[in-house]
Amino acid sequence: MGNLSDRAGAPKFDSLSDTPSTKVAGQFVKANAGGTALEYELVKQPSAIGLTPTSGAVALDWDASTVFSHALAGNTTFTSANQSGGVSISVTFTATATGTPTFPGVVFPAGNTPDELTSGQIAVVTLIDDGIRMYGVWSRDFA
Repeated sequence: MGNLSDRAGAPKFDSLSDTPSTKVAGQFVKANAGGTALEYELVKQPSAIGLTPTSGAVALDWDASTVFSHALAGNTTFTSANQSGGVSISVTFTATATGTPTFPGVVFPAGNTPDELTSGQIAVVTLIDDGIRMYGVWSRDFA
């Protein structure tokens, strides 16, 4: 499994009997100060997942990743699935045609809601779920 700690003074060990024998992307082991494995879990990978279709309705599955990309080709409504409090995701938009992304139920700051993008424009939305409501931050005009 390899060295599980590179921190100075932290325990170092090569394997644990209660971890899977196969390596799984995104897997890590939590260990206490004595080097005893407490648990292991899968974590979301920060590699961007491309979203389809390019217009219409698109579901954002928060269990799939924390980073998404979308080739915006028209007006698109984004809904969320599997979100949980304390988690945030980001979606990068590259417009291939004129369109506006919408996020029903998401609270954006006044004057900073997603607006129309034209071909070639790049924008990013970050969605934050605090367990009560979902907030969004819209940034555009990259590149």
